Amino acid sequence: NHPVVQYTETIAPRGQKSQIVLADGTKVWLNSDTKIKYPGSFSKNQRDVYLDGEAFFEVSKNEHQPFVVHTSQVNVKVLGTKFNIKAYADESDIETSLFEGKINLVLNNLSAENPVEKEVEPGQSLVYSKTDHQLVANKFPQDEINGWKNNQLIFKDDTFSNLVRKVERWYDVKVVYNEKLFNDRRLTVELY
Repeated sequence: NHPVVQYTETIAPRGQKSQIVLADGTKVWLNSDTKIKYPGSFSKNQRDVYLDGEAFFEVSKNEHQPFVVHTSQVNVKVLGTKFNIKAYADESDIETSLFEGKINLVLNNLSAENPVEKEVEPGQSLVYSKTDHQLVANKFPQDEINGWKNNQLIFKDDTFSNLVRKVERWYDVKVVYNEKLFNDRRLTVELY
């Protein structure tokens, strides 16, 4: 008989952010409109958490007990590191950005026998498209990716629709605008 694992769910609602410390000492910052599920104590061989939204992780190092973040279509496997993962259910991309350490990205929606596993280098961002199942590696601007942690919203040559979606989550507001006029515009903005 397997013991029943009790999970705790922490939610950062729209317009708010949150920070938690897990049983192993791992620190997690949750961006607005984010849910994370985690056990009160981790199993001996693996530390599993379940994410819907965006979070920054500072994972306590433990080579014998990998830390795994499960999202809808991508899992991130970690030994000890700092990284950001954005995996909102209502967005078409899942983006993982590694600040330091080492992580592996596991695509879990493909064949279970041969899951695709990709190592991410520090300073690298991997973007997985849920619609065409493509994986693209980019270099990423650190301040833009984790600015939200420091109460900064930073957009560099980004689309207007991305800005609207982030502002709506951040402030829990609805932005009404003419999509035909604005959706194709790109802009660079810093909000503090």
